[in-house]
Amino acid sequence: MAKPRMSLSQTSLFSRDDDVLAGSIRELASHHRVLRFIEGTMNDYTPSDSNLLLIPESRRKPFTKSQLYRNVKNFLKDQSFDQKYHVVFISNVLGVCPEELAVKEVANFELIGSMPDNSVIRRTASILARYLEKTMHDYTKRLVYARGSYLESVKLASELSGINVESILTQGDLIWLKRLGIKWMKIGLRMPECLTIFKKRIAEMTNNKYPQAKISEFQ
Repeated sequence: MAKPRMSLSQTSLFSRDDDVLAGSIRELASHHRVLRFIEGTMNDYTPSDSNLLLIPESRRKPFTKSQLYRNVKNFLKDQSFDQKYHVVFISNVLGVCPEELAVKEVANFELIGSMPDNSVIRRTASILARYLEKTMHDYTKRLVYARGSYLESVKLASELSGINVESILTQGDLIWLKRLGIKWMKIGLRMPECLTIFKKRIAEMTNNKYPQAKISEFQ
């Protein structure tokens, strides 16, 4: 006889140990520890770097162990840009997660199933808009390296807050990648082609003593 299926509501908010939250996006988003993390970020946290760089969260925890984060941070360090950019993760559960807070227990949740729909995108955008407003005097530039629903959330947050966030990957870049024979859904942020665009744009956007020398490395 087939084993009965358990719903997410029956299996959620358990943990392998007492410190790991697990559940669907909606279940985690309403948990008191997640709500406390969000309010703490909004009320008690102040960034120290001059430019904001938004990238997506990862399934791997903490977020700072993701391959995308390591690629981004290694490049920033290699170019001596690491003190100029503050990496903040866009999260459908936490809204935003500054890289320094990725070690927090609540940020190491386990997501079960659930894909972001319009209501999730709007919720993420609402939290991000609050963060953009809170830090409006802390950042000089605001950039995002994202695709899909994460980029939709950032665009909506920018509209809600009236604060511009510039996308590193442009529509023209995506068209160029498609012309290389890469299918639209296969275009990923960790692809060498996308990372080359990322590195070139960061070099172009960052004030440094030898900008042309930096940019030439990524032609």
